[in-house]
Amino acid sequence: MLYEEYRRQALFKRKGVYPRAMKDFSKAKANVGWPQYERLAKLVNDNAGHLDHRVYIESLVEFFDGYVPDRLLSSQKAIRIYKNFVAGKNLERENVKAMETGIIRSIKNIATYMAARGIGTFDEYLSADSHTIPPLARHYSAGSVTKHFLALVPRLELVLSQYPQDIVSEYFADVMVGREYEQLRVLLCRHDKLRRISDNMEKLVLATKDGLIHK
Repeated sequence: MLYEEYRRQALFKRKGVYPRAMKDFSKAKANVGWPQYERLAKLVNDNAGHLDHRVYIESLVEFFDGYVPDRLLSSQKAIRIYKNFVAGKNLERENVKAMETGIIRSIKNIATYMAARGIGTFDEYLSADSHTIPPLARHYSAGSVTKHFLALVPRLELVLSQYPQDIVSEYFADVMVGREYEQLRVLLCRHDKLRRISDNMEKLVLATKDGLIHK
């Protein structure tokens, strides 16, 4: 069932057609990658009710553009891709106003911290204590900034690459980077208000900070 579902979705992704239903799986079972499908079947069975196998395969086919390496079918990377895919689908149905409120609150929290510490620019905030525990890590861990805010931070991948790897793994384990991060950015930036926030992030942070200082 899993093999045929993958074959069906992958072929449609690559060629725009669905294959005929398989009646003989003997050749597939003789394939060197077949044990990976057995592992995937165990993963699906072990998570019955929590993992939709069709959506799981759809997420991988979409991420790998039609061809999924057998060895990655039930890997931790694949599970992350699936979770992020589901999160992205859920995001499409989320209330934009609620996301905007969380992002603006994140900006205010960062601006308050910058004003209290005498930090001049948003880039200085992002690079502060980059060899220990950066304030961005502490703030995200504490819930002072949201994941949606992080997705709107320009060049987030570059920022995280300057932090110690163990800090990134501990504090940003669920943050989408690489292609996954870009997918979330694309979803958010479909909304004009959120796109403008991303485009003007530095100005918004500084304007908020200056407003706090001159109150």
